[in-house]
Amino acid sequence: MKILFSTDTQNPSSTEILFGLLELEDQELLKRLNSTLFPVAYESSFYNQLFSSSVYFNFLAHTKDEYVGLCSLKIEKLDKKAYIFTFGIFPNLRGTGLGTFVLRTLESYLLNSFNCSFIGLHVHVLNEKAKLFYVKNGYNIESIVDDYYADILSPSAYFMSKELKC
Repeated sequence: MKILFSTDTQNPSSTEILFGLLELEDQELLKRLNSTLFPVAYESSFYNQLFSSSVYFNFLAHTKDEYVGLCSLKIEKLDKKAYIFTFGIFPNLRGTGLGTFVLRTLESYLLNSFNCSFIGLHVHVLNEKAKLFYVKNGYNIESIVDDYYADILSPSAYFMSKELKC
């Protein structure tokens, strides 16, 4: 893992949070952490895609003592857009404000490092906590996508987005 930056700015944990970029040799770590965070078992092809080119980024936020959360996303540099595949905060840290802090830090990084002005993601329609988290953080529900998820009950998802501004 390559450390991109650390933040000693005010955050809810009052502990320095490091933001690392996972590399190909970290693929097994990402699989293990995703299996802890998400109810979906992602195929190997998903992970291969996430490490396949320079448009995919896998971030891990952590302190010196524990993992805080992670985010996998795609950046479309020409269109100045980002798409979040996964974003998760470890269960013991949810509700502490760290999710908002990590999300806003990543949004700022996307805006300042890649000039991204738009970010989008999908949220399962039954995941009310995630939907409320994103709405609280300025995301809008743009549409409901029927049959977005494969092989699960209620396969629909909200498509949510946010304009990123300085």
